[in-house]
Amino acid sequence: MTHPLPHTVGKLRKVFAECFRLESSAQDGLAVVLTAGSLNTVIDLLDKTLSVSERQDCKVLLLAEGEALNFDKMSLVQPLDAFVAKARSGWLAEILRQDSFYVDFQPIVSATSPTKVFAYECLLRGRDGEGETVPPELIFDTARGAGLLFQVDRAARLTAIRDASTHGITTPIFINFNPTSIYDPTFCLRTTIAAIEEAGISPDRIVFEVVESDAVRDTDHLLNIVRFYRQRGFRIALDDLGAGYGSLNLLTSLRPDFVKFDRELICGVNLDPYKQKVFVKLLEMARDLDVHTLAEGIETEGEYRWLAEQGVEYLQGYFFARPASPPPLSAPVLSEQISFTPLVTESSAAPPLSLELDLDSDTLQGVLDSLHERVAVIDASGKILMVNYAWKEAGFEGGLPRGTRFTGVNYLDICRTASYEGLEDAVRSYEGIRNVLDGVTPSFSFEYRCDTPEEERWFLMNATPFSRKLGGAVILHMDITARKAQEAKIHLLAHHDELTGAANRRRFYEEAQRTLAQAEQELLPFSLLYLDLDDFKGVNDRYGHACGDQLLKHVSATLQGLLRQGDLLARFGGDEFVLLLKGVASSEVEAVASRYRTALEGPFNIDARQLRGVGSLGTVSYPEHGRTIDELLHYADAAMYREKARHRPGRQGLEADQEERLLA
Repeated sequence: MTHPLPHTVGKLRKVFAECFRLESSAQDGLAVVLTAGSLNTVIDLLDKTLSVSERQDCKVLLLAEGEALNFDKMSLVQPLDAFVAKARSGWLAEILRQDSFYVDFQPIVSATSPTKVFAYECLLRGRDGEGETVPPELIFDTARGAGLLFQVDRAARLTAIRDASTHGITTPIFINFNPTSIYDPTFCLRTTIAAIEEAGISPDRIVFEVVESDAVRDTDHLLNIVRFYRQRGFRIALDDLGAGYGSLNLLTSLRPDFVKFDRELICGVNLDPYKQKVFVKLLEMARDLDVHTLAEGIETEGEYRWLAEQGVEYLQGYFFARPASPPPLSAPVLSEQISFTPLVTESSAAPPLSLELDLDSDTLQGVLDSLHERVAVIDASGKILMVNYAWKEAGFEGGLPRGTRFTGVNYLDICRTASYEGLEDAVRSYEGIRNVLDGVTPSFSFEYRCDTPEEERWFLMNATPFSRKLGGAVILHMDITARKAQEAKIHLLAHHDELTGAANRRRFYEEAQRTLAQAEQELLPFSLLYLDLDDFKGVNDRYGHACGDQLLKHVSATLQGLLRQGDLLARFGGDEFVLLLKGVASSEVEAVASRYRTALEGPFNIDARQLRGVGSLGTVSYPEHGRTIDELLHYADAAMYREKARHRPGRQGLEADQEERLLA
């Protein structure tokens, strides 16, 4: 073993000296002489002796008896974790050698016809030497540590194709693939393509599902894999939307055919207002991108009904059918569990959280105190009957002296008094709670902002009937600050280019359509500038994509610094930008464009290089050049290319050498 810390060396020397012969070595290493059949003992000792961080710091080199350690052997050094994983992966290597894999098929159903199977997801299983099933988590965890992920991922794809063909499946099939296991799609996926062709499966019935998207570091590599699949007629699904910002970024860049919402987000979504808010935003984003939506991990009728109400297209989970081989031909579990009646409407439903309780006061108080949310129970007049611990602590943190009595105070009077002082939230609270108490509405909720000197904070207030017999209401205040922050980030990702911070196409079209509607109604002018960097590809080729990305950031920042209030800069892709200039008429647009041309002259200082260049601009104005946004963009793009053509003879822009336009 090589390069552990001195403390680690001391621990290992003490342990190994009891079982093995140690050879003299440098202070930062340890040489252990192994005997026949002793490798498993070594592995066990390493596991028991070293912590995770210590194992990560150690490296291992195996040498035959009498073999000298020299420079050539250094290429064989491997991390201790990988060494241990490989030593313990013999069972997986045997499964690979014997091809002892099989697939269970889990139905994916249509939300509008949930007893009929729309597609199947292919889920890998293995059989060990004794015929016992090996779960996929163990298979892939071991493969990842032992460097066998490529082999296992390929076996999973081939097994899915083989078993689907064997069972005569005619619906679409979802096949998982891990992008980190594919280094060259043309080479790595050729066996997969050959197996599909041999099985006679139509490409449009294959949906390749990107899994472990959080591990993707090279988005361009993943896009290359996706292009390879799409060029051959296959469809793409993105797994675990909502599990992290990585999947949100991939949603906008991959534009998959299907998106699957993270099962952690789906679990209990019908009961969790926080999850519901996040889910609705993600669903809206997917719809705007014309992506088919699929919710997986559904285990209860409540989850199913809530998701169906939101308009999710496809559903998957134990509630419908468990994975099996041969594949279930329908969703039998579902048909046994529920009868298909229309979803309950708000007007016909019993008031949510209505309670017919037969609990003593201490028991109910204990239940309320176990909740993190701030909860109070009021009677029909608004008088507070009970509050929980979180409600009291919030009051004390807000400045009330400890020992303050909360019960007996009329909560409606507090809201009414605050409303007299002009607090709009208090007015809404009073009216909403009063309507719940009077039976006018089954519930009331709204979000409000309540900042501290240190941070911006948001809360959700919810009022629901307490008891049909006793009347009254339950008032709940939930801290939703984290959710609002996540919603803001989701909105930012949905409307802005991640690299440059400029608006994206979607944001541009939204603002441009509003501007057009206002211009038509009020007879106001506006103009568009279509901008493209000359020979941007040359920068990427000569200095690398990292330099090109930095140039795009600098250009975007420069352009945004010139924007007037109300104007908008959007990145349309690659090195193309569009500026929306409100109130700028055709007689003024060239003067405005000249300022942007001057700004594009640079210089832009990037990684000790000074880049100078000229961008090409095309200008159009409403209504002279078009009466729709697409028409204006078309003519602006054409005008930009005419200017680019004028640059080429004498002004090569970013193609030119150091003395002319490019200083390196």
